[in-house]
Amino acid sequence: MYKNITPEDLLLFAYNETGSIDKYNDIKQAVRKSNFLKKELVMILKTKKFLENKIQFPRKDVIDNILNYSKVLRIIDIESIGKKSIILN
Repeated sequence: MYKNITPEDLLLFAYNETGSIDKYNDIKQAVRKSNFLKKELVMILKTKKFLENKIQFPRKDVIDNILNYSKVLRIIDIESIGKKSIILN
């Protein structure tokens, strides 16, 4: 059993990334026994949920602009000087 449960352990637990079932079960057991750890875990889970709800993705037109810009670029290899250049079409 893990004697000291750190905030990092709780964070890994919240994301199911503890690395082993034994460590997962140890953290789970420690949280059940400790009100302090329980409160810390609740705060981490609330923060996780908040962040998941706040993640925003770029608008479609922004993605399209980036893709369109990349389509007009062409990389050419100039063998005589050994350099590569980017040319806008």
